[in-house]
Amino acid sequence: MRPEVLEFLGNVEFYWYYDWDITLAIELAFENTPTTGTMWATGYSLYVLGYDAMRVDDYNYQSDWSK
Repeated sequence: MRPEVLEFLGNVEFYWYYDWDITLAIELAFENTPTTGTMWATGYSLYVLGYDAMRVDDYNYQSDWSK
């Protein structure tokens, strides 16, 4: 696995841990991770299914899911 991909995943975990919702954590990690070239995508193609405003200490209730 390329170092940029690991850095992206670490950035997602960092932002989510510090109480950003998961969608914004992914966006911020994407903006703050070096590009990986054409072979790897670090967040550009990710799609959050379910509770897209979930924070690290939230429970994923089905009623909170985006439609």
